[in-house]
Amino acid sequence: MLKFAKYHLPALLYGILIISLSTIAYLKSPHIRHIPLDKVAHFIEYGIFAFLVHRSFSHLSQKIRPLTAMLMAFTFILIFASADETCQRFVPGRDANIFDFLSDLLGAVVMLLVLWLQRIYQFRDPVGD
Repeated sequence: MLKFAKYHLPALLYGILIISLSTIAYLKSPHIRHIPLDKVAHFIEYGIFAFLVHRSFSHLSQKIRPLTAMLMAFTFILIFASADETCQRFVPGRDANIFDFLSDLLGAVVMLLVLWLQRIYQFRDPVGD
């Protein structure tokens, strides 16, 4: 139960938070001249989500390889973001936006790349530098 609470529950709760925010009718994001804050928010939101989902998948089993966890996390985020944007089409005052979806994916990909690079550099031979 502690493993679930530590590794899986944060991703689950964060996913519920995303869905909850997506279903608020007529929710508008703040705009600053020439800065698409909503896209920045999507990028950050899904970067955090990718971190939590990757962490969850990495701890499903000791047999899961790092690359497998990365691919599982990316696939899950891809499906989740697609479903999230599609569902917004049915919420009054909201719409499905391909640029929101792309911002979601970009945030997730950047986070997964950071995690992958961190793993690579963590296991490098420090004597070889």
